[in-house]
Amino acid sequence: GTVVRLAAPGAQIIDLGVRGSGKDRSNPDACVYIEPEAVDAVVAGSTLSDCTFGIWVHKGLRTRIENNSVRGHTDISHRSNRGNAIHLFDSRELIVRGNTATGTRDGIFVSATHDSIIEANEATSLRYCIHYMYSFDNTIRANICTGNASGIALMESRGLIVEDNICRDNEQRGILFRDVQYTRVANNIVEGN
Repeated sequence: GTVVRLAAPGAQIIDLGVRGSGKDRSNPDACVYIEPEAVDAVVAGSTLSDCTFGIWVHKGLRTRIENNSVRGHTDISHRSNRGNAIHLFDSRELIVRGNTATGTRDGIFVSATHDSIIEANEATSLRYCIHYMYSFDNTIRANICTGNASGIALMESRGLIVEDNICRDNEQRGILFRDVQYTRVANNIVEGN
């Protein structure tokens, strides 16, 4: 199942190793699951390994996820059968900065999440480095997306700032747009995709 659940305001995981979640994607099994009550939760400087979902934020407010390393279950060969390294659902005012992801489906999956900053993260050998769905007024800055199926996927979103990212040597697209409105895209390096 899930290894650690944060359910109290201000709860923190700092410099901790967490490993070995279950493999149920529908449950969902995660190395760290952040409950809606855990306002101002922090996960920082930690190593999460053999996770279906690395960090799942469920209806979070002001959560900080910084400088973590997330690795998925290496024994699940096809990436579509894995969970996401960092999964954000129906959350606001998050900071997701300086994390690395490998061996998962997507590096950072963002669904119905608003007014947040996603910067200086790095992902390789995944489906998408960053995957946005139905999310508004977020900043995606200085992320490095190399060697994935696609770099950054922006879907059904608006009011984004997408700048200073590197999307290089991905199998298909550097940056994918689908129904994106009122968005600034500037100073990105998109090459060799």
